[in-house]
Amino acid sequence: MLSHVLLGAPHAAGPLIECLGPRALDFVTWTQRILWGLHLPEFVRVDVDAEAARLCRRFPDHFVAHLIDAFVARSRGRAARADEALERARRLAGDAGPLHYLLPSAEEWAGLAPEQRLVEVVPGQVWRVPAYTPAPHTPFQWNSVGTLVRAESGQVVFINPVALAPGVARAVEELGRMSILATATVPHHCHVEGLRAAYPRARHLGVTGHARHPPSRHLRFDGFLDAREPLCPELDLVVLAGFDFEEGMFLHRPSGLLIGQDLVMANFASDRETPFALRLYSFGFGVHDRLGLFAYQVPLYKHLPTLRAALRQVLSWDFRGVVGCHWRCEPYRGEHVQTYRALLSWLSNLSGSQHKRLLMRFAWHQFGILRDFLRYDLSQRRAPARARPSELAGGNPAPP
Repeated sequence: MLSHVLLGAPHAAGPLIECLGPRALDFVTWTQRILWGLHLPEFVRVDVDAEAARLCRRFPDHFVAHLIDAFVARSRGRAARADEALERARRLAGDAGPLHYLLPSAEEWAGLAPEQRLVEVVPGQVWRVPAYTPAPHTPFQWNSVGTLVRAESGQVVFINPVALAPGVARAVEELGRMSILATATVPHHCHVEGLRAAYPRARHLGVTGHARHPPSRHLRFDGFLDAREPLCPELDLVVLAGFDFEEGMFLHRPSGLLIGQDLVMANFASDRETPFALRLYSFGFGVHDRLGLFAYQVPLYKHLPTLRAALRQVLSWDFRGVVGCHWRCEPYRGEHVQTYRALLSWLSNLSGSQHKRLLMRFAWHQFGILRDFLRYDLSQRRAPARARPSELAGGNPAPP
């Protein structure tokens, strides 16, 4: 069986083999190098143009190879070549097929963002709002979905806060008093400074990893998320320590809604709310027409005992719906909640020896990217000591 460390874990290999054939492992290995090298060039050293050309030579008849070539060419500013590669991908794809959803619409290819909207998902209590920004180093849109929780007291907690269009911002003001902005995972930081200016009276909380993460360690927070200090009576919190993203997971107890961030991703063929760039990225890292875990997370599980303990706390919650930062606005329920639980359960039972085997497979197939992980780790260790939350709240600058 194919190594699911490259195809998403667990149980992702089967559907991808059906779509890509017996050479699926090679295909996904190259795809991951290209997408990661394009999105994270400051950490991942890959000649994406050469790798995209190599992918097309190795898989000349597979439309996704040419779609990735088009994606790279457009991101590099070569519009004519990108359009030719996209047309070639469309011809090879035909009118149907299990991967047809990866193709962009005309609006997506033009880099246009949908109109922002505020979506009520729990009447009178929880709203979701997507924001669209260009995916890293590309002109294509990438979504990040914030979740607003109104407590019985009238205060509003904004989880994964995002920038708001003027009309949406006015609608949010009508919900209640904005009290807390919770940026609950390390990779999310691009909206912090703008939201601090928009809501100067709200407390802005991050995770401790923000003070080590090179792109975010200059930011000021008023404190850090801590399960011992509830944001409001309606929300329970677990911070996934032991996971490099330090993701905060929240349970809205009145509705049984679990609010996750980046640990679990959604990528469904029938769901057009997921932007083109994110559909392609999710597919490349093993999440195809399902909820799943991105394959690159394996090296991010830094301290398994701590992570397992945190996940078991989450599994003890009685959640009946799930949402995430890069999903559609409406919660997934029913069988998707069961899938979500199965993913958390698999990870909560991952043993040290199993993890080491996964890391060895990852290193074997993605040696260059593993080296880049080590470079990134060293950059975090060289970061200055984190300021205390009280110092940050007092307005002193965070470490550069």
